Amino acid sequence: QELRTDRTYPDFGFGPTGIVARIESGHDVHVVSIVPGSPAAGTELATGDVILKAEGLDVATAFDPRVPLGNAIGLAEEDGRLNLEVRRD
Repeated sequence: QELRTDRTYPDFGFGPTGIVARIESGHDVHVVSIVPGSPAAGTELATGDVILKAEGLDVATAFDPRVPLGNAIGLAEEDGRLNLEVRRD
């Protein structure tokens, strides 16, 4: 399913990471919150960060950013680490 680039979508949990994100216009994936005690809570990730890549997979240019995010979760299962590239305004 291709998401429209001119609208914002509801918040969603990013797998078992503890990241709650939102797809905003232009397909930017914003970190809305981080669940206390989750794997993401022990990182430098912060509310407001924009996820650009997950496990090297481009998130922002995907027809549906949830697809590369889900694929990245699968790739991260090998070593238990999820590598994210983010933009912090």
